[in-house]
This record gives sequence, structure tokens and C-alpha cells, in this order.
Amino acid sequence: MQILRRGQEPLPAPSSARAELAPLDRVLLRALSPEPKDRYPTCLALGNALTQAIGRHDDPTLDGNVRVLVVDDDPLFGRLVTRCLHVALAGIPLTIERATDPRAALEKCRQELPELVVLDYAMPGMDGVEFLSLVRALPEGEAVRAVVLSGTTDNQTRLRFAMLGVRTFATKPIDFEALVTTLRRLARSNGWVTAGEE
Repeated sequence: MQILRRGQEPLPAPSSARAELAPLDRVLLRALSPEPKDRYPTCLALGNALTQAIGRHDDPTLDGNVRVLVVDDDPLFGRLVTRCLHVALAGIPLTIERATDPRAALEKCRQELPELVVLDYAMPGMDGVEFLSLVRALPEGEAVRAVVLSGTTDNQTRLRFAMLGVRTFATKPIDFEALVTTLRRLARSNGWVTAGEE
């Protein structure tokens, strides 16, 4: 009976335990509702609500935006990586663009360089090494950070990327938690977020 009564009591806001979750209180409380009909109908609906609640990430007018370009010929992987970025860099103003064609992605870089490229290695028409080589040749292109996604990051591939300054790799199929951890580590090392802000 005590358990049943507790189930009828209003849940405390998640931010009461972790203040940084305040922007997500409404979404998380709905997701945890004891009444199934009050919860989000699908995982996609929940994910979209979380993305909207984080809010600030897609506003390019904010000062200090971290510009990220996700380059992957598979739109599904592009969306998954975008979700990982929102989770890993929650609270940081982000501008995230996606491109399935490396040539279109290169044109975006020519217009405005991102701070970070999350890049698939194997793409039709231009592999990740060629793409990043062309980015490096752009004015200030050497400053762009890169995370390479690949199902085949053998030693030769890693060496080719290492010559372009890449040290961060993630394997496919993507492990959501591992990629989030990798992106957080990269954000800390580049000063986009400090340990106190996580």
C-alpha cells in the first residue's frame, strides 16, 4: 500500500536532484508519468521533445556557438549522431548542420568553417580522408576538429587520418553512450565546456 500511495504522489522535478536538468523537467516528468496515456507515444516523440527542450542548440544568433557539421551519406546515422551531439553538449549553444554528400559538405565549409566535423570515412565519390584534406587546405582549415566514424578503422586508415591531425575515432555501428562520452571528452579538451558545466 505504501508503494501504491507513493505512485500516486507527484514526482519531484529532476532538477531538484541535478540543477542542470531544469530545462528538461517538463519533458522528463511527462516521460515518467505513472499513467501510460500521459507519456510520449513513441521514442521518437520523446527524443524530439528533449531536443526542443534543450532549445538553445540551433539558434545561430547566440554568441559562442559551436558550429558542427555532420557528414554521413546515411541519413539515419546523421540523425543518430545529431542526437549524440545534443546529449553530449547539452547546455552549449550549437549550430548543427548535416550533409549526406561530401561535396555539398565541402561547399558548406567554404562558406563557413565549423569548429567540429563528425565525418564518415566510407562515402561514395569522396572518402573521409580526401574530404578532410580539402578542408585542411581551406584558410584556417587546420583548426577544424574532427571525429571520424568508420566500420573499418584499420591501422592504415588511422595513419592516414593521423597525418591530417585526427586522433578521435568512433566505430560503426554507433554505440550511443560511447560516442556521447567521446564527444564530451573532445568538448572538454577544446574548452567548449568545463568539468563544472557538465
